[in-house]
Amino acid sequence: MEQYWEFEDAREFVQSLGFQNVAEFRLWIGGQLKEDLPSFPKGIPQNPHQVYQNEGFISMSDFLGTGTVANYNREFLPYPLAREFVQRLKLKTGAEWNSYCAGDMPWKGKRPDFIPSNPQITYIRKGWSHLGDWLGNGRKSNCGPGSRMWPYEAARRYIQSLGIKRQVDYYAWAQGKNPNLPPRPDYIPSQPQATYEKYDDWIDWGHWLGTGSKANHRKDFVSLSEANEFAVQLGLKNKLEWEAWIRGEFPDLPQKPHYIPSNPDRTYRNDGWLGFVDFLTILLNQKRKKVFYSGKEDLVSLKPRRKYPRRGGSEEKRKAYWAAKKRKRLGE
Repeated sequence: MEQYWEFEDAREFVQSLGFQNVAEFRLWIGGQLKEDLPSFPKGIPQNPHQVYQNEGFISMSDFLGTGTVANYNREFLPYPLAREFVQRLKLKTGAEWNSYCAGDMPWKGKRPDFIPSNPQITYIRKGWSHLGDWLGNGRKSNCGPGSRMWPYEAARRYIQSLGIKRQVDYYAWAQGKNPNLPPRPDYIPSQPQATYEKYDDWIDWGHWLGTGSKANHRKDFVSLSEANEFAVQLGLKNKLEWEAWIRGEFPDLPQKPHYIPSNPDRTYRNDGWLGFVDFLTILLNQKRKKVFYSGKEDLVSLKPRRKYPRRGGSEEKRKAYWAAKKRKRLGE
């Protein structure tokens, strides 16, 4: 059994390091904090709340000296009063609620301490129904009480505990094709976007999986002409070589920058996309411009002149044709 320091000594030592939150404390334990701090000693437990449970431990904020109060120790308004306050903000979707809690809507003010950022957890069995009831937008959820599906936040935390990082890996797990993970429970949807999006709970796959990544349609890519100029310099010839370069099979070439899409045919399909051969081999800005003709005269001038009347005509028609040509030439 490991011998740990006394609680008071451990707390005094940890507080002397000046951690701002629990996340920094965890990084220090794993040796990932790049500041000039001493290495993690064996006498400090990684889980002080368990080791010092009966020796004076109050909370991690008390142990670290941050003064932060954990959510479960805060005093929030009762659900009806908190809901009334939130509905005055006139937020329409779950994405807007998350933006407000993150401080991205300063014109609506800062979220007060008596309003929880995760009401579905704070008010569970205390009046919570669904996000539409919380925001007052009139929308109902099929993921609340009485539904076999877990609420969005609870389901999201479960998924992130599995360590799935990509959308394609999630679908493979949902279909039972990953033997290294437990099978998908009935209360976790196989199509989370379809399940949660229509009730304003869904944000994106990066939020669902906890990776923070964004879908291509939400990324900022350069224009087609700028991407084409970059692609031509790579010297690739076709779509197969482009996909191989995306997978990193051309070590002599630079890696794909974040502003260049992996699927330019999809990204630029409405911006003048002409195909991979043109995209990879021809500078679009230097291609010869097409000449468009307008007006009947221009179109007629492009037609080849016919020296003789069409085949199949009678002898009389041919004679009449040449007679008319002669009169026209003589100005008659």
